[in-house]
Amino acid sequence: MSILSKILEAKRKEVSDMPEISDDFICNRKSFIEALRSEKPAFIAEIKPKSPSVGNILSSEAIPEIVKTYNDSATAISVLCDEKFFGGGFDLLLQVSAQTDKPLLAKEFVISEKQVMQAVINGASAILLIAAILEMTDLIKLIRKASSVNLSILLELHSVDDIEKASSAMKELAKEERQRIVFGINNRNLDSLNISLETTAQLAPKVKSIITDNNLLISESGIKSAEDIHKLSTFVDGFLIGTSILQSSDFKSFFSSLKTACNQK
Repeated sequence: MSILSKILEAKRKEVSDMPEISDDFICNRKSFIEALRSEKPAFIAEIKPKSPSVGNILSSEAIPEIVKTYNDSATAISVLCDEKFFGGGFDLLLQVSAQTDKPLLAKEFVISEKQVMQAVINGASAILLIAAILEMTDLIKLIRKASSVNLSILLELHSVDDIEKASSAMKELAKEERQRIVFGINNRNLDSLNISLETTAQLAPKVKSIITDNNLLISESGIKSAEDIHKLSTFVDGFLIGTSILQSSDFKSFFSSLKTACNQK
């Protein structure tokens, strides 16, 4: 069984135990998309306590320090909301939301509207949807649910099949719903966990062919240096970076070097 299969198996059990939340709640934080549009390139910086590929990454004691760094340097903040495999949680999202006014992305393996509502009540401005793990009808339903509570959507793609699924979904959505979507290309293979930055270079032109509402495009995973940013910046509008920042000896200096080098291009 692949790590993704294990995660989804655990997620289905987790979701079945989640309480229903009233639709009266709505996101009232800063717009995720407006923030990303305000910077070129945009930097979504991640808080990830651990991962299946590298183990422990960030201690709970270090979170306030990293949030301060992200407040100074990031466009938006991504927070892992899976506890079992990534050491995060919606409680971590709520903790971070109390320490920042940056837009927050709830990074979770979303398979249910319950998770969308958990993101809203715990301070998210946006939620991750992974095309590869959702059937078409569920993808459309979750985009509409997120839109109805004023969340943006980072729609993550890994393959040509994902792009075709996203293209079909876009045709079923209202214009307002389509405009809430930011596309993300994940350079990590979800089954093998291997990373190749060529994934962004190969898929970006195909993704842009389905963008009808000037949607932004983000490159995710495996970005470790200014050289990587230079390589990918012609393809995308921004980057989601986590592990390389969190594993650096100096969060602030490393993140600053990425942004400075990029701005000097």
